[in-house]
Amino acid sequence: MSSSSDRDLLFILLQFLEEEGFKESARKLEEESRIFFNMLHFEELVKKGEWDEVEKYLLGFTSLDENRFSKEVFFQIRKQKYLEAIDRKDIKKAINILNSELKVFAREDNDLYKEMAMLLTLENIREPESERNNMIDKLKNAIESNPAFHDALNSPAVEASRLRTLINQSLNWQHHHCQKPNPKPEIMTLLVDHRCEESQLNGGQFLPPVTNQLTVDAPMPGGFPPLQADGVNNMPVNILHVGYGNQSQGQSSGSSDDIPMTVVMTLNQGSAIRSMDFHPVQHSLLLVGTSIGEIIIWELRTRTRLAKRSFEIWDHRACTLGLQSALRNDPPASVNRVLWSPRGSVFVVAYSKGLVHVYTYYGNLRKHVEIEAHEGSVNDIAFKNLNYRLFIITCGEDKLIKMWDASTGTKKYTFEGHESSVCSVCPHQIGNIQFFFSVATDGKIKVWPYFDRICAVDYPAQGTTMLCSSNGKRLFSCGTDMEGVSYLRELNDNTVTIKREYIGLGGQTTEAVKFDTTKNRFIAAGDDFTVKFWDMDDENLFTTTDAGGALPCRPCLRFNKEGNLLAVSTSENGIKILANADGFRLLRA
Repeated sequence: MSSSSDRDLLFILLQFLEEEGFKESARKLEEESRIFFNMLHFEELVKKGEWDEVEKYLLGFTSLDENRFSKEVFFQIRKQKYLEAIDRKDIKKAINILNSELKVFAREDNDLYKEMAMLLTLENIREPESERNNMIDKLKNAIESNPAFHDALNSPAVEASRLRTLINQSLNWQHHHCQKPNPKPEIMTLLVDHRCEESQLNGGQFLPPVTNQLTVDAPMPGGFPPLQADGVNNMPVNILHVGYGNQSQGQSSGSSDDIPMTVVMTLNQGSAIRSMDFHPVQHSLLLVGTSIGEIIIWELRTRTRLAKRSFEIWDHRACTLGLQSALRNDPPASVNRVLWSPRGSVFVVAYSKGLVHVYTYYGNLRKHVEIEAHEGSVNDIAFKNLNYRLFIITCGEDKLIKMWDASTGTKKYTFEGHESSVCSVCPHQIGNIQFFFSVATDGKIKVWPYFDRICAVDYPAQGTTMLCSSNGKRLFSCGTDMEGVSYLRELNDNTVTIKREYIGLGGQTTEAVKFDTTKNRFIAAGDDFTVKFWDMDDENLFTTTDAGGALPCRPCLRFNKEGNLLAVSTSENGIKILANADGFRLLRA
């Protein structure tokens, strides 16, 4: 695969084939590209006993002799195929399988091969369907442990009809640059760029609109109306408000209508909220972590709790005695941070008892890797893609920062140098230089290159939490000074000096301020039983909301990636969802 954009394109093509019903073509693309091993399709073939198709699909990703895990998978399949032939009393078929397909395993375990040959003389005592179901877990375990499949088991979560959305955006952009834009352009083909001043081609047909997406009847920000194809009314123009090049980046319109301030729902969580994060692609999907170690995934459109997991150690044998003792003496572990990966197929959970759990999520929630990351609390986590691999950065109470391979849970580096507990990590980039910031409880900031365990630069205290704007170009910090007064600042990212200090945070309190940024335009912070908002370019308080009351002194909060929804924790162990007009449309879609 030449680039990550190539992978994205293949996943979008796979989605299109699935949505249009080209199932066989989708399976063939999976095999030829080796980009995604469709476990659900594989399980379905196994349950049906279509053994030739099972092997054919597997061979698109691995061979029998590639490694011991592959050999185990092929052996289990051929053994089941052989036993079912015996069950049917098809002795000729069973002998053929034994001599041609199972013979290759005889050199590994000749006694087992002889035992299987003896089965030809036994009566039928098996139920094929139940045996197939029993073997699925064995096959899945072998496949998930097989390095040949590591990059193919997770697919990114993609909004429905993504290919159509991209085409609509492209056509809108082309039409916006027409020298003489037609108010009602006719787009008859995708084979050439759209130009209003040129005659339209008559061969071909434009893709129909996405019926389950929003239809925008108002003009685009550039001033042109929604495009219309032949026989199609009001093609979706700016689905879920994807940004176009003529929209400003990093500048605010100054309108409070853009800020989600209207309460649209309240969710009963049942325990105190410690961390929240919206899915990067499915903008109404909210991940929540609580003070008693629970994680929950909410679908806000339907107000449905899609998944819930309580804290537990996945593998007691791999945990140190110190961790097991800490959990016995002071259970349970609290969630300190939850975070989706950039693509949204993986999320991580950082706990107060030194553990990090990595889950995969592509429709179903599955345990992936358990990492005993730090002695004491894991205070913060971040993701970083490097050389087409996904890494996790963790920091902890033990004054250390560590970097882990997200696929295997293998530790890559340990970064040492802080003199107190490390409470925040923040990946950043200036030009082509990639690095990350770390902040300790004493406020001191360090800068680390990813592949060098020596701190590049030290800076004096400038806060205890750092965040970047969504475009990665602006840096913000929050903390408390020696007198206990909290502050919120924008920093110069190349000198880590104060660029702007925002006015309006309340008085002294022992609770840390939780804040978030959105759309390179606004900052929100939970303070004084309210949510306060600032324009990034103005230090004065822009507006506030108490969200109808029942907020704690300093609530936890999180924007979704489109900035049209805001989740805020309540003092009653719940979550209030605030929306702007776009957020209303998103939740009704």
